[in-house]
Amino acid sequence: MLSVSESSASLRLPAARSRLPHAHPLSLPKVATLRRLRRLDLIKCDEITDVGVESAATIMVLQWLNLSGCYKITATSLLSIVALQQLRCLDLSGCSNIMDAGLVSIATLQQLHTLNLCGCRNITDVALGSIGVLQHIKILDLSGCDSITDAGVFSVTKLQQLEHLNIIACWRMTSVGLTRIATMLGQLKRLDLSGCNNVADVGLESVGALQQLQHLNLTACSKITDVGLSSIAAAFQLQSLKLASCCKITDVGLASVAALHQLQHLNLVNCSKITDSGLASIAALDQLNHLHLASCHDITDVGIANVATLHQLQYLNLSHCTKISDVGLASVAALHQLQHLHLYHCKNITDAGLKTLVRVLQHLRCLNLGGCNNITDMGLASAATLLLLQHLDIKACSVTDAGLASIAVLKELQHLDISACDNITDVGLASVAALRKLQMLDISCCTKITDASLAVVAELQHLRIIGLAECWSITDEGRASLGPHVLVWD
Repeated sequence: MLSVSESSASLRLPAARSRLPHAHPLSLPKVATLRRLRRLDLIKCDEITDVGVESAATIMVLQWLNLSGCYKITATSLLSIVALQQLRCLDLSGCSNIMDAGLVSIATLQQLHTLNLCGCRNITDVALGSIGVLQHIKILDLSGCDSITDAGVFSVTKLQQLEHLNIIACWRMTSVGLTRIATMLGQLKRLDLSGCNNVADVGLESVGALQQLQHLNLTACSKITDVGLSSIAAAFQLQSLKLASCCKITDVGLASVAALHQLQHLNLVNCSKITDSGLASIAALDQLNHLHLASCHDITDVGIANVATLHQLQYLNLSHCTKISDVGLASVAALHQLQHLHLYHCKNITDAGLKTLVRVLQHLRCLNLGGCNNITDMGLASAATLLLLQHLDIKACSVTDAGLASIAVLKELQHLDISACDNITDVGLASVAALRKLQMLDISCCTKITDASLAVVAELQHLRIIGLAECWSITDEGRASLGPHVLVWD
């Protein structure tokens, strides 16, 4: 039964399936008695219908309403919401039955500053023409609204107060739309164009003029080349630039990025033409604290030596950079601020390199060694000095029960992946019982583990997720012993 106080100002009904399988529409009339309620979160309460929203819409002082994932609601709900003239934030993400006609009705909500329509795939340019009158909108998310074209984007540019715009995977938008955005929305601070693969270099020519822009995401904008990247270099105030899977970018383009001296976050995942020379260019970005280089296959130890001059780095991802060896790790050891290090599938790394690294980087909170099959018990034992570690991935490493026992001292560990470590047995897993803060454990493909281990794991009071795929010796009874609060991945 729903129990709430009449003085409540904020209420959340989370769809945590283990505790609240369905927030039923009949519970919302009671919520409607909370006349002082200003914030109502119904995220993923997928039994909520128009009837329930009509009840919530009688709370006239409501300012924040989250209906994300309430996919049964229709235009009828939006007609009800119109009564909430104090509403400032409305989240309709994943409400896939919302059509243009419904969205037209909310054009009267003149106090709205945040509108999330992510995943509302039936929204077209017509709807955007209606919301163009909402002059207080500062945050707009149209991600996945893939019927939107440049015409709809033109309507969006009427929102002169807009600061954050997400148009992820709106692939019908072209460089014409982007040019309009860059020309008309001078207040933009955050622009996400991920997956807008019809945006080309010509569309980026005006982006450099956005003097307030701090965050730009061009992930998977596959037509972007070095020419387009040179235009962005004029946006000196950029703090975050994401270029993942912009596969035409080369070292030449990366040299342009070196002009962005305020840059703190740079994502180059799967930019396969980047080499050590490109990394030499960005070595001047002394504010950089987050660098993602996963799957930049031509990067070697030489390039990592250049990265090692970025002394503010807290996050470094070198996953699938298969040419990196222990020599490169020795360079990484110079990054004394590093807290997150991802080395997944860096197969040339050995125990010796890991030992050199962890001797210095005592502030590490996340270490991913998955697929580094030259890491053995000896290397893992050296990592036992990382007493702040919260996340450890040793998937498919060559470790045994002895190695697992050595990390039982890592009392802060919350996430442990030992999947595909097929030499681990019940004896080794018994050591996990000492990790009292563990929330996630993956033992998939550990074929020697039996139900006996789950009896130990069941004592971990904070455990919420466990991976058991291809653990052939574990029975249904063993799974059941974990209790209903633990989500099992099979």
